[in-house]
Amino acid sequence: MKQVYLLTLLTLMISSNALWAQTEMPAAADATIAVNNKCCPVSKEAVDSMDSKATVVYEGKEYSLCCKHCLKDFEKDPEKYIAEMQENEVSASTEADAHDHQGEDAPHEHS
Repeated sequence: MKQVYLLTLLTLMISSNALWAQTEMPAAADATIAVNNKCCPVSKEAVDSMDSKATVVYEGKEYSLCCKHCLKDFEKDPEKYIAEMQENEVSASTEADAHDHQGEDAPHEHS
């Protein structure tokens, strides 16, 4: 009786391992992260204002470009354009933080 029990248990363990091995998990390397940049890294134009918008995936990140012409330039030296884009974002963020609202008592819009 013990042998039947052990044989059944062993069969179940082998079956469950075989099923587990057949289950495919999505590869992490296939995942693409959208950067959602608002300006083209090449031309510095707003990407949503252009009709011929293009996108490119570089090192798992998807960047928006304003047009296919910029795509060609970006592909020649992506590191350069990504660095410039990040530098411009930091600069814009610093300028926004420096804007002084002291003494204002009503909400307003910036033009």
